[in-house]
Amino acid sequence: MKKTIIALATAAVFATSANAATVYEKDGAKVEVGGAVRVLLSKEKDKRADLINDESRLEIKASQDLGNGLGALGGLEIRFEDTDSSNSFGSPTTHQLYAGFDYEGIGTLTFGKQTTNGDDIEINENTYTWGGNNNLTADAEKSIKFRSAEWSGFSFGLDYLFGNAIKKDGPDLTNRYAIEHLALLPQEYKYGYQASVFYTRELIKDLSFNLAAGYGVDTYDSESTKKTSELKSWRVASQLAYGPVTFGAEYGQSINKARDIKAATGKYLLVSSSFQIAEPSKVYVQWINTRSKVHLGQPIEDLSVPGYGLWIHPNAKAEENTYLVGVDYKLHKNVVTYLEYAHSVIKNESKFQWYETSSRELVDPVYSSKITVRDNKVGVGLRVFF
Repeated sequence: MKKTIIALATAAVFATSANAATVYEKDGAKVEVGGAVRVLLSKEKDKRADLINDESRLEIKASQDLGNGLGALGGLEIRFEDTDSSNSFGSPTTHQLYAGFDYEGIGTLTFGKQTTNGDDIEINENTYTWGGNNNLTADAEKSIKFRSAEWSGFSFGLDYLFGNAIKKDGPDLTNRYAIEHLALLPQEYKYGYQASVFYTRELIKDLSFNLAAGYGVDTYDSESTKKTSELKSWRVASQLAYGPVTFGAEYGQSINKARDIKAATGKYLLVSSSFQIAEPSKVYVQWINTRSKVHLGQPIEDLSVPGYGLWIHPNAKAEENTYLVGVDYKLHKNVVTYLEYAHSVIKNESKFQWYETSSRELVDPVYSSKITVRDNKVGVGLRVFF
């Protein structure tokens, strides 16, 4: 399970794997090494069965006690993946690399390539492989991150994300054509920021309540105007845990604007539950509903018809429902295997017509399209922690 109960206080920000080994400890300095080997045998519709490296990782974390409740820390996480999707058993890549300080009773401040506090908002993501629909930015290439300590069950987080240092290095947004074709133009990340709040409370014995909420803004650079493309997102999540049972739901929305013109919107709903059958085994279910709407028209020019392209009219809609069920079994505290199944239904609705690529003139008639795509996935996974 990736996350079932909200992370607590500063310790969650700099927590190493429960299986991490301390390889050095002297004079207040500590170095820990841990990680996991994660493989998945999967079968998807219209595809052959495949063996996948499911984000295996190696983690190295270091800390130094500076006295009076102050400490320094650093972390490195390496994953093994290539951009070539046909080979997931790839070269080592740096997934996280950061350093910072923590102060007892106050919180932790880190700098570098790291996950954001927005990653912790999705508290109901209880699957191993195919679940989740977090609409907040969960990973940052370069960021400053603060996570407070917990006070009476309450904590908060702040993130500032850095982008491309070169100014005005994105597409020209001074003309309407560029705005309407924004999806096809390369954009440079400018900057972003997020604010998150977390609350956890034990209501009665064995019954706890968890709440998380976050808001974030990501901006993208423009070549010749200060009014850039902007993505605003928010998400709220709640969860009840009673003994071996958890149930939770969360909802979020995102709005993408180009020069104050609404380009696209998205709505994200997730509902999940899990039941610990016995100490070594758990069953879980999840329902994901994701809806999107493109408010601006979009062209498709890479077609086999010379001189013509397809113009997708504004307000094209898409909706995806995914239903997941899974069961896991712990062979050892460091070894878990699982079986996971996902069924998804994607519905697309749009209007389109041909246009001449040279003159950009539309050609009648206007066509309507309603497409439904169904997919089934099943996988057997093994994870060995160290």
